[in-house]
Amino acid sequence: MSDIDPRFKELKIPIFKGGPVKFDSIHFIHKKSKLFEKSKMITEEIFWGNQFEKAIKLIQQQKININEIKFFLGYSGWEKNQLDHEIEEKSWLLTNNYKVSDIFNYDKLIWKKKIEKFGEYYKIWSNSPENPNYN
Repeated sequence: MSDIDPRFKELKIPIFKGGPVKFDSIHFIHKKSKLFEKSKMITEEIFWGNQFEKAIKLIQQQKININEIKFFLGYSGWEKNQLDHEIEEKSWLLTNNYKVSDIFNYDKLIWKKKIEKFGEYYKIWSNSPENPNYN
C-alpha cells in the first residue's frame, strides 16, 4: 500500500494486479457490506467497493481487518456476453468448491493448490512461473 500512497506507509497491505484493462484505479472486494454503503454484491458474502479512502480509514480504526478485504490495482472487464462465450469455449475452469476464506487468502500458492484439484491435465499450469518469460 505504501508504494501507492506514502501516507499509508504503516499499513502492510498487499495490492494485487487487477488488470489488464487499466491500471489507473484501485478497487477492492470485502466482507463488510454494512460499512460501505456504495458496495455492489458479488455473492451473499463478497462485495465490491471503490471507496478507497474509507476502506483505509476503517482498517486504521480496526473496524475491518486484512482478512476481510483485498485490494486490486486496475481491473479486468468483458463486453456483453464475452465472458459467457469464453466459458462456453472452455477458456475458464469453473468450480463451486471454494470457501470465502479462499478468496481473501494472501497465500501466493492458493491458485496453484486450487488448479491442481482439477487433475493431472492441468498440472502444467499450476507449475508455471509467475512470469513465463523467466522460465
